[in-house]
Amino acid sequence: MEGLVEGGRGGILGLRRFLNEHSEAIAVDMLAIGRSIHEIGRTVSWFELKSWIAKPPESSVLLRDLRRAAAEEAALKANAALPEDRRVVGTKADAMPVDEFDAWWTGAASAGR
Repeated sequence: MEGLVEGGRGGILGLRRFLNEHSEAIAVDMLAIGRSIHEIGRTVSWFELKSWIAKPPESSVLLRDLRRAAAEEAALKANAALPEDRRVVGTKADAMPVDEFDAWWTGAASAGR
């Protein structure tokens, strides 16, 4: 959001790329205010779109999606900064208990002999 509007590759081409990446969220937000995504560049100017992207309302689906993506990216960066033996791998949902892992590992090692 910041990079697109301030200092990123801007202009109409940058807005079109952003629009392509986030078309569903922008379409939902525009429908909420009685507009259509097809009005962009016609009755909704590119400047108005840029301004809206820079400061979307708190109720914006786009804002929610951008915040979720930023949080996921921050979590990945934080995980990557940890020493390798402390990094999170997978989730609790796919975690294997230690005794099951040991049984698997022992069986795999035996099969390789």
